[in-house]
Amino acid sequence: VQTMPVTASFSIALSYEGLWGLLSAMMAYALSFSLSMLTVMLLANMSFGLMGRLAPQLNFVSLGFPLFVFLGFGLLALFMESLPHFMGIWTHHFSAFLH
Repeated sequence: VQTMPVTASFSIALSYEGLWGLLSAMMAYALSFSLSMLTVMLLANMSFGLMGRLAPQLNFVSLGFPLFVFLGFGLLALFMESLPHFMGIWTHHFSAFLH
């Protein structure tokens, strides 16, 4: 385990550039991780809107909320297997920033 001493100094320009790269990589990986889940939830929301328009007597608004909760948890459980891949890339960028 490598640590940085409290009295260590480093270049501010390199620090800001590295921090900017680290934050942009974090946002890119977070977006790529969540984009598939957001797409599925958008399609489900559009399908419930279409069904609500075609059959308004069934009241899909009250039925849709619990189904969206279960769909969200199911998708989260499905996509959790790709989380170690994204975390491995993130820790690689973070360790490169510290060195």
